[in-house]
Amino acid sequence: MHHCLLIPELAISIIQFLADDRPAWHDSRYLKNPRDVARLAQTCKALAEPALDTLWKTQHSLAPLVMCLPPDVWELTRRGKTFALKREPTPMEWSSLKKYAHRIWFISQPASFNLPRLDDVVLASLISPSHFGALFPSLRILDYSVVSVAAPMIHLLTKVLSTERHLGLMTSLCVICPRASQKEQVYDLFQAIRTKATQLETLRIDSFTSTASNSTLAVTLVEGEFKFLRKLELSWTIHISTECLTCLVGMERLQEISLCVRRDIGLDFLANGCSFTKTKGPTSPTCKRTLPVLKSLKVMAHSLDQCTALVSLVTSPFLDNITFSYDVQAPSALIEAFFRQIYETCQNAVTISTLSHTISLTLKHNLGPLSSATSPFLIHPSQTLSPLLTLRHLRSLRLLHLGTIAVDDGFLREAANAWGAHLQELEECGIPWVGVEESSDLPGYVAATLDGVGEFMRRCPRLERLRVAFDGRGSPEERPGDTQRKQEMMQEEEVCNCDPSRESEQLAFSSSVLQVLNVRDSPIDDPERVAKFLKRVAPALRVICVEGSLDMWRKWREVEDRMK
Repeated sequence: MHHCLLIPELAISIIQFLADDRPAWHDSRYLKNPRDVARLAQTCKALAEPALDTLWKTQHSLAPLVMCLPPDVWELTRRGKTFALKREPTPMEWSSLKKYAHRIWFISQPASFNLPRLDDVVLASLISPSHFGALFPSLRILDYSVVSVAAPMIHLLTKVLSTERHLGLMTSLCVICPRASQKEQVYDLFQAIRTKATQLETLRIDSFTSTASNSTLAVTLVEGEFKFLRKLELSWTIHISTECLTCLVGMERLQEISLCVRRDIGLDFLANGCSFTKTKGPTSPTCKRTLPVLKSLKVMAHSLDQCTALVSLVTSPFLDNITFSYDVQAPSALIEAFFRQIYETCQNAVTISTLSHTISLTLKHNLGPLSSATSPFLIHPSQTLSPLLTLRHLRSLRLLHLGTIAVDDGFLREAANAWGAHLQELEECGIPWVGVEESSDLPGYVAATLDGVGEFMRRCPRLERLRVAFDGRGSPEERPGDTQRKQEMMQEEEVCNCDPSRESEQLAFSSSVLQVLNVRDSPIDDPERVAKFLKRVAPALRVICVEGSLDMWRKWREVEDRMK
């Protein structure tokens, strides 16, 4: 062996290059060449240690570790799909696993379904407090859903976290609560995480569905806990209390939040209760910024007023992903106030950050039996969305089930002028059981036309996904004023192409890259003409989704077939 391979850093670099030598389409979470690395580990002692470290560093199943026990300890049952113990391993046999287990840093998704699963008895032995700390002293990331999603295993994890003394290396923990779990189990788990896993940077507690008792769980935090937390995701069955929210907005490193706030958190608290101060002297308090580095905010709330108040707490200049859902349907006045607050919060981010900083916004009303599509829930976007029209760096906008959104050609032109340079996705969906034809009876409602949608596509060169309802009946060439409008657009395009200083406007007339068009329940009468029009304005279109009647679905399928 060449002497240069005796340098540990060089040997590690070569092995990692071999392990990560993958095509672009390959899943980066798996090793590309595990068998080659395993052969390399058997060549000589100098390469064995770094090669074994690479092989065992990330595991998507604990089955390989069990297979390192002597063959007379374990067996395959249930048609070779489950590992079970023939007998209890001796202390020396457990110690033999340390040779490999201490190299494991990450137990993470995606879970491996190619290997047999572990019997509950085997899992209970591996994750028991007597073995866990000794086997996994280097563990940084634990996605417990890879280990098990059975209810008894949740209690076992709680016991391990409660008794283990050294969890300082663990920076990420993910748990999925099973359907049969009780809220007391989740509460005990959360308490154990609070007291023991103090160095966490990522915490995610998810669930398949609500708890067995069909009741939500309120959790609390104490100021000073989770000082290093960067990402927090809590299931919608776990509601954040007032005290917990106070601690969260004061965390200086928190970058991603996904949670559900309790309905009893009042607006007065959100406006005044989350005000923090740092005192330099007895009479010189200075304000402390709340959520100063937040990038992603995803919240389920009871009312839209709570959403508006929560957005006002964000002072981060890096905010780029905002998702809110709420239960109580809000009129257009409250929606406009929400968007005004979004503008004020995001304008800070756009001003401080680079020009490449773009923002994704989703607002959804959770449908209920009283959800209405009539006044005061008839929304005219030119007025209600006017604060967003001044926010130029919008990458994605999704408005779901807010009411009846009267998207017309005028608004589409305004939206293209405002967001055309950066917009990649626009999704508008009103109340599902109220379509375009039913909405036309509402006073003041005017549907967009196929012409307006086509012009919007052309003026948004980065638009990849569009979901909007429109009236596609009648040929675009037959509409009054269409010829004059086309001549104006051609003249404007020629002026832009001749002026180098208007490069951004030249881009607005380039070919559309739209790939997915959801027409909802848009009526059409001539599939052939619609297909020709869409093929001209959206040559990259690959998928057309329809949410209307069977007859409407057949017409749009004919459009899609004619475009191929």
